[in-house]
Amino acid sequence: MSTLSEVAAHAGVTSATVSNVLRNRGRVGAATRQRVLDAVEALGYRPHLAARALAEGRAPTLALMVSSIANPFYPEFALAVERAAREHGRYVIICNTNQDPQAGRAYLEQIAGTLSEGVLVMNANLDFADLHQTAARGAPVVLCMWERPHDPPGLPCVAVDFRH
Repeated sequence: MSTLSEVAAHAGVTSATVSNVLRNRGRVGAATRQRVLDAVEALGYRPHLAARALAEGRAPTLALMVSSIANPFYPEFALAVERAAREHGRYVIICNTNQDPQAGRAYLEQIAGTLSEGVLVMNANLDFADLHQTAARGAPVVLCMWERPHDPPGLPCVAVDFRH
């Protein structure tokens, strides 16, 4: 896989110019823009999302944690999340905990705030202390389909009042 620096050298421009072209930022002349795009095509360059996340201090992904992707409701919800995320230039990582709190904790420790910018939690059998700790580290956590609107969890949530 080629690097941004290799694309810059191939196009005869700086790495900053390549970045500006790929992100549609800054002022880049039409001829220079085309040289960069030609170099990207010739070298088969693809942005390295982890490197971009390090450079920007945030990942372009969101983690969607579910207790079981086999639950027929979750794939439909995941499609809606993915569609909304894509509209905002984000990608979605599906984290299936299989109702195992240790698996959920591992996802929170390894993905939240590193590979993902935030976490959407759908009944993933997670301990609230782990969720609060994740939020305290700076990774936003949102509970989806919170089924006890009378008992707020102390985290942002989308609540469902089944009685009404």
